[in-house]
Amino acid sequence: MPNLLFKRVIRKAKEQIRAKKLLDEDVQETIRWVVLKQDYQAVTVAENQIIYVERDKLYRNKYIVHLKDGTFLETSTQLKEIKELCSDNLVYSHRNYLVNILYITAIQPEGHISKSYNISLVHTSDKVPLTRKNYSEAPDVFFRFLV
Repeated sequence: MPNLLFKRVIRKAKEQIRAKKLLDEDVQETIRWVVLKQDYQAVTVAENQIIYVERDKLYRNKYIVHLKDGTFLETSTQLKEIKELCSDNLVYSHRNYLVNILYITAIQPEGHISKSYNISLVHTSDKVPLTRKNYSEAPDVFFRFLV
C-alpha cells in the first residue's frame, strides 16, 4: 500500500515538472533577448524590460538603456543595432531615442507650439521627446496615446 502511494506521488511530481518545462519553453519563445556591448563584454537584456534607450549627451558613442526596475545600462551598441535586434515594440521617437510602446502612458504637446511632443512612460518620471517627423511616420502607434 505505501508503495502505491509513493508511485502516485512520483507520477504527480513528474507531471508537474513536465508541465513547468512546457510553460518555460513557451515563455522563452515570447521573450526577445537583446545582446548589448558593455565594456568589451556582451550583456543580455530582455526586450520587455527596456523602457527606453537614449544617446548619451556627453559621450558620442555611448547609449543609456533605461530598464523597468529603475536601473540603467551604459552600452556602446548603437540605436540602429538595438532597433534591429528588437521587435516592432521599440520605435524611434527622436533620432536619439528609442521608446518601448508598451510603457507609453501619454503623449502631450510640448509648449504652445505643437511641432514636437513629450512622451510620458510607466516606471519613470522622465519625459522622452517625440518629433513631428517620427509622429507622422508612425501615427497608428502614437495616436492612441495622444492626450
